[in-house]
Amino acid sequence: MPARFTSSAPPPFVLAASRAQSWVDVLRAYSKCCGYLHGVYHPTPVELKHGLSYMPDARSTSLFYYGVIKTPITSVTPEKSLVLAVLKRYKDCGSVAALRRVIEEDVNSSTLEGARAKLALASTAALWEAALETLLSHPPLIKSTLQRRVVLSALCKGNQWRLALGVLYMEPKVDLHPIMVRPLVRCFGRLQNHRSALRLTAAALATGSSMNIGLLSALLPTLQGTGKWQLALHAAQELHLLSATRAEARTNLSIYNQLVDCLYEADVYAAFSLDDVVQQTVDRMRPRASEETRMATRAPQFRMHSPVEIFQQFQSVLMALTCVYSKAMCAPRWYSRAISGIVDSALKENTVLIVLDTNVLLHLVQKQLPLEHFYAYMKQLYPDLQQYSFATVVVPFTTVSEAYTYIWGPKEHFPLNVRKLLWSRAVSLLQQPHVYVLSLAGEYPCSSLNIIPRLAYRTMPDNVAGAFHQDPDLRILSVCAALQHYFRIAKVTDNLGGTTIPMGVALFSLLKYHVRRYCKTVKGCCVDRLLLCTLDKRMSRGAVQMGMRVFPCLFP
Repeated sequence: MPARFTSSAPPPFVLAASRAQSWVDVLRAYSKCCGYLHGVYHPTPVELKHGLSYMPDARSTSLFYYGVIKTPITSVTPEKSLVLAVLKRYKDCGSVAALRRVIEEDVNSSTLEGARAKLALASTAALWEAALETLLSHPPLIKSTLQRRVVLSALCKGNQWRLALGVLYMEPKVDLHPIMVRPLVRCFGRLQNHRSALRLTAAALATGSSMNIGLLSALLPTLQGTGKWQLALHAAQELHLLSATRAEARTNLSIYNQLVDCLYEADVYAAFSLDDVVQQTVDRMRPRASEETRMATRAPQFRMHSPVEIFQQFQSVLMALTCVYSKAMCAPRWYSRAISGIVDSALKENTVLIVLDTNVLLHLVQKQLPLEHFYAYMKQLYPDLQQYSFATVVVPFTTVSEAYTYIWGPKEHFPLNVRKLLWSRAVSLLQQPHVYVLSLAGEYPCSSLNIIPRLAYRTMPDNVAGAFHQDPDLRILSVCAALQHYFRIAKVTDNLGGTTIPMGVALFSLLKYHVRRYCKTVKGCCVDRLLLCTLDKRMSRGAVQMGMRVFPCLFP
C-alpha cells in the first residue's frame, strides 16, 4: 500500500528537489527518489510536472521524460496531462523530432477518441503530416467539420496550401464558412498569393456569410500587399473595431497593428518614383534651363505635402485609432498635436531634441536605467552639445508600439509578473515631463516627408528593389525629417527677424538639401541639436545619410 503523507508536508519528490541549484540537480534528485521509493511511493503527476518545469531545453526534457516519467515505477504510457506538458515543453524548445516521437509512442490513435486527441496534439505541434495521416485513416473524422478545420490549420501552418485545399473540398462537402477558409486566407497572405486569398474570401462571402474580425485579420496582409488600404479601414469601421472597449482593444491589438500597416501604405507619392523626385528637383534647381526642355516634359510635377495636409486628410481614422491604442496600452501623455510645438518647446528651453528608437527604450527598461544615463556620453561624443541644457525626448508611436509588442506579445515567453514589471518601467520613463510620446495622430502626418528617409535608404548597397520600403524604421526617420523641417523653419524665421516663409518654399528647401546629400554634393549636419538614439546599424547609417547626428556611433 502506498505511503501516506500529511497534507501540510510537501510531496517527497518536490522536497528532494527543493535545494537543487540547477536542472542537473533536479534530475539527479528525482532519479534517486525513484530508486529509494520503488514499490513504496508512486510520484504524482503534480510532482512530475514540477520536476519537468526545471528542464530548460529539449535535451534535458528528454532525459527527464524518458529517465523519470517513463520508468517502470510509473505507467508504461504516461498520464495524458504529462504527455501534454512534455509536448508543450518540446514545442517551446522547437524540437520537432522529439514532438513526433512522443505523439507516435504515447498517443494512442487506434480508437476514435485517441485519434481526436492525436489530431489535436499534431495540430498544436504543427505536425501536418501526422494530422493529415490521422484524418485520412479515420473516415468518421472526415465527416466532422471541426476535425477538418483542425487539419486545415496544421497544413496551413506548414504552408501546405495545396493539400489544405484538397481537405477543404473533399467529400462530404462543407460550407465555406469564414472559420474554415481563414487559415488558408492567412497562409495565402503570408506567401503573397494575394489573388487566391481574395478569391477564397469572395467565395466564402458569396455563400451568405458575413465578414468577421477573424477573417478580416487573416485578410489584412493581402489588403496591405495589394494597396487596398481603404477597403481595410472601411471593413474595420463596419465591424466597429474603431470604437472598441478597453478589453476589446487589448484582445485585438494585433489587428490594429495590421490596420496601421495598411494605413502607411496610403502613400501620397505613389505616382512618383525616387528617380522622378530626384530628377525633377535637380531640374527645378536649374532656373536657366531652356524653355523647350521644360515644355517637352509633360510628366506630373512632384510636390511635397506638409504634415498638416496629411493629418487633415486622415484625421477621423487617426483620432479613432489613437483612442483605441490609448485604451489598449495605457501609455501616459499621448501627444497628438503638431510636432512643431515640440520644436518650439526645445528652442524655448534651449535643450537638445533626442529621438528614441525601440531598441534603446527596451535597453533602458531591461537595465532599469534612467534617460539621463547616456547624456554624459552624448556630450563626450558631441562636445558642442554642452551649451544646451539637456534634453527634450521624443518617443515616436512606432517605438512605443514595438516595445509594447515585445513585452506583451507571444514571441517572448516572459512570465506575467515580468511583463508587468517591464511595462511599468517603460511607463515610468514615458511619463516624465520632458518626454513627448507621439500618438499615431502625432506620428503619421510625418509620413508626408517619407521621401527623405527613402532617399537615404536608397543609397544602401543591400536595398535591392526597395527591400526596405515597409521597414518600420522609416516611420521613425520620417519623424526625424519632420523635426529637421521645423527646426529649419524656426532658424529661417529667426534670421528674417520674425518674418515667416511660405510652407511650400520651406518644404522645397528641405527637399533640395536632401537631394544634394543624395547626389553627394552636400555634407555636414542638418540640425546640430537633433539626435537619434538607436542601436540599429542600418537605421544609424540611414540617419547619418539624412544629415542626422546619431548616438551611439556604430560605424566610423
